[in-house]
Amino acid sequence: MDILRLIYAVILIFLVPGYTLVQAMFPRKGEFDLEFDWLYRLAFSMALSIGIVIFNGFFLNELSRTFGFYPNGVGMMQEPYISISLWSISGILFVIGWYRGAYPLLGIIHPALYREAPPYTPSVEKMKNKALKELEELAAERAKIKRLIKEYRIKERSSSRSMRKYYQTKKEEATHRLEEIDLRMKELEEKVESGDFDGVQE
Repeated sequence: MDILRLIYAVILIFLVPGYTLVQAMFPRKGEFDLEFDWLYRLAFSMALSIGIVIFNGFFLNELSRTFGFYPNGVGMMQEPYISISLWSISGILFVIGWYRGAYPLLGIIHPALYREAPPYTPSVEKMKNKALKELEELAAERAKIKRLIKEYRIKERSSSRSMRKYYQTKKEEATHRLEEIDLRMKELEEKVESGDFDGVQE
């Protein structure tokens, strides 16, 4: 039972309030990051949850002082009141998030619960950063393939007839991949210069 209570406390204090707040503020997927949106949401959820819990504690303490409500002589800073207030805050934020389309999967429960947020359109700056990152990865792969082609040429000249054919095939495959990379890099470079990022993978 102690373990279950600990798990319940961790989820309530470090996740639920902040997560519902993040979903209410940013209902569309991809608003934080094109690849690791879920990771950013988790990190912000934990940080915001702590903040909500702290302010909720101040609020409960102020209520106790204002109305002279001191059950058990310690005011409202007790588990039942903390749980009720945090779940209430989370419930309100959940409804706001649902209204803004943060929980489309609720449509599985009932079609009337389905609400979808407008699709997220990444900013030009984010798409530019995405393209530049892909260019860096392609440049690294290009340098590696050029080294491999050079090695295959050397081994092709110094190997037996059977192995020579093998290295020739590997060289042709690497050369084909190099051509693909060159075409993709040229395409991305043109997009970065023009600012037109249609076709850049999200």
